[in-house]
Amino acid sequence: MEEFGWGKLMDEALESRGWQILRPCTIVAKKGVVGPKGEPEDVGIFTDEFEGLLQGENIRGEVEPDQYAICRRNKNIPSHALMLMNSAISRDDFAKMFITHRRNICRPGRGYCFGAICGSEQSLEKCNFSKAFRNDDWYPTAYILPQEEHLLRQDIKAGGKSYWIAKPNNDFGGSGITVWSHDDPGFQKLIRENAAKGSKRSIVQRYLHDPMLIGPYKFHMRIHMVITSLKPLKAFVHEGGQVLCGTRPYSLSKKLLNGKFDKAVHLTNQCFNANPINKDNYMKSKPVIGKGQQITIPELEKYLQKNHKGFDKKDLWRQIVHIARRNAEYMASFRTVRKYADKLDSGECFEVFGMDLMLDKNCKVWMCETNNSPGLGYPDRKVLGEPNPDYQKEINMCRSVHHDTMTLLGFDACKKQTKGSLSHWYEIEFPEEDLE
Repeated sequence: MEEFGWGKLMDEALESRGWQILRPCTIVAKKGVVGPKGEPEDVGIFTDEFEGLLQGENIRGEVEPDQYAICRRNKNIPSHALMLMNSAISRDDFAKMFITHRRNICRPGRGYCFGAICGSEQSLEKCNFSKAFRNDDWYPTAYILPQEEHLLRQDIKAGGKSYWIAKPNNDFGGSGITVWSHDDPGFQKLIRENAAKGSKRSIVQRYLHDPMLIGPYKFHMRIHMVITSLKPLKAFVHEGGQVLCGTRPYSLSKKLLNGKFDKAVHLTNQCFNANPINKDNYMKSKPVIGKGQQITIPELEKYLQKNHKGFDKKDLWRQIVHIARRNAEYMASFRTVRKYADKLDSGECFEVFGMDLMLDKNCKVWMCETNNSPGLGYPDRKVLGEPNPDYQKEINMCRSVHHDTMTLLGFDACKKQTKGSLSHWYEIEFPEEDLE
């Protein structure tokens, strides 16, 4: 099942490299409760079984009569293991258990690595993230509501004509996002409502209104970064990735903003664009992009080389690696991450992150956000009732990231491998003080 572990695609990549897939705890679902694609929805995880394995105890959870087991826990923990849990099953809870009991299992002749950094998810919430990078010139200025309403209003008054994007604190996939011109009455109402007492935290951020376009379409790059160690800090940027595009031509027309906000014009995420209400735009053959909404990073580089005289591939990746370095430094210093990192040895945890980046018309790179659990599973073969036009591009990218990550980690270097390369990574160089 795609939502457990890192999904079938990662399982297949590991098995092709000589790994055995084991389940550290039982996962159950309620009988007869399924989602729109037939997947189980009411899911339970026997976390006490996992903790029992770490403690050397044989704890077995009992499946209730109205439940069925999706998978059963393995009887014993192996001498060497790579533990992969995604955010769908309380990843931080598992990571904390691993850290708490690691001395029971991390003995000479045994090796374990957990595929998540405890606390990273909290560090990437939009409010925390925006506060951390307020003074970085590659992150558009963002204000946290309700507490920074006065700063936002001062900036709006002082800045002349401007555009703003409003985002919930920790939603994803474009949920709740709107874009406004500074002088729209609806924008003032939104600020008042989000600044009202008792409102949930959200951000209002300067909108990158002059983006680089592919043909007439807005786009963002999804670039992957891997942190392989917190002490010393080590991180790498993958040269592949996705280029995700809007599905209607970009425009700042007021007919497409404010209360009439057109997501197909301004949002480039998959969750909205591959949506039934947007099917015609998504399936239409578009200049450069074709059907769907994706091109590859090499295709983007080739397009920019041909169509923008100021484009320099080396400068593009220099900017990306710099932004990745600042991201890794921030996460490693975040209070929750630091609290648990102090209890780990080098090589006992790693994590793959998806950085969402944009280019403006001057080829300057801007950060939108960074995500954990960046969706490296099997894409749907069909989208909106038709063959997925982006399927092969996406699956090739995911396989490349999986194999290159395993090669980078080196845990299976004892066996001859035919897939994965170290040459696909940019190593991030950190100042000496960050490595301590």
